[in-house]
Amino acid sequence: MSKNTDSCRSWFCVLNNPEKLFENLTPSEIVDRVIEMWCENKPQRSCAVNYEIGDNQTPHLHMVLEDPSKTRFTAVQKLFPSIHIEPTRGTKEQAQDYIHKRGKFEEKGHTVIIPARFHGEIKANKGNRRDLQIIQELIEDGKTPDEIMDISINYRNHESLIRKAYFRKRSKETPSMRSVNVVWHVGESGCGKSYTYKQLCDIHGEDNVYLLTDYENGGFDSYCGQPILFMDEYKGSMKFQVFLNLLDVYKTQIHCRYSNAYALWNEVHITSIFPPERAYSFMVNAEQQSDDKILQLYRRINTIIYHYKDGNDYKLFSLPMSQYTTYEALKTLALSDSDGFMKVTEDLSMFE
Repeated sequence: MSKNTDSCRSWFCVLNNPEKLFENLTPSEIVDRVIEMWCENKPQRSCAVNYEIGDNQTPHLHMVLEDPSKTRFTAVQKLFPSIHIEPTRGTKEQAQDYIHKRGKFEEKGHTVIIPARFHGEIKANKGNRRDLQIIQELIEDGKTPDEIMDISINYRNHESLIRKAYFRKRSKETPSMRSVNVVWHVGESGCGKSYTYKQLCDIHGEDNVYLLTDYENGGFDSYCGQPILFMDEYKGSMKFQVFLNLLDVYKTQIHCRYSNAYALWNEVHITSIFPPERAYSFMVNAEQQSDDKILQLYRRINTIIYHYKDGNDYKLFSLPMSQYTTYEALKTLALSDSDGFMKVTEDLSMFE
């Protein structure tokens, strides 16, 4: 038996008298339960399990349990007390022959009650199998850089490579032009603009919304392809062309610390105490405004939302950007159309 300090990607296990651990379950139910216990909340794991009777009439399970991030001996033993554990030897084909009792692994005196059932693919412990091979497979399976590095802390040593490979794959999957919905949220401080972030997370999931608050020092270093970009409290501090690129329909590159990423979002929300024309004035000085026209910004914005507090109620007024003229005109429209106000906590439909 292996040392209790060992860790391994693939374990071969024998569990004698499984009925003692799984009372009142049939052999078929026991096999299914073992698979469920091993793979529960661990989508990267795979296994193969059979049920047989030995030549001494002892019922037992043969199992191959695998996890690309490695599992400690003690973790397997804790899950299945009294189990016999060894690192899986040989090739993938040999491991499958063993669990199926084929060829040289056939045991004449054994009776197979439940043939091997599989969850995922059994890959065995290839002696020269490297982390990079596993990382490549995880990327091909659709895992994000964060999900991959959460599997094993060792993978963080390859963060730059992981991000490059991930964005290369995503870039190939994303058309050169895509639809991007841009929403500008404007209003005084404390009137519910930033609360939109929570609403978006509630609807789409926090993992699908990238929160950007640092506009000068690596704000995109952790971007992992989220479909929604939320730019909070923007005050016109970016270069105008860089800012326009973030709102563009093209999958432009964005600067990141480890390696450049691609802008893959299809929705952008910008919150600011400034309306678009005021933020524009901070990005482009008066001498350059005849060349870098504000219409470049206006064309990229689909909707402008005015956030307003009325007593204890947080309200908002939405207007297509094509109808926008000035901030004062927007506020006048909002105040003259009380039906246009919606409590932030009640109406989430526009963010779906």
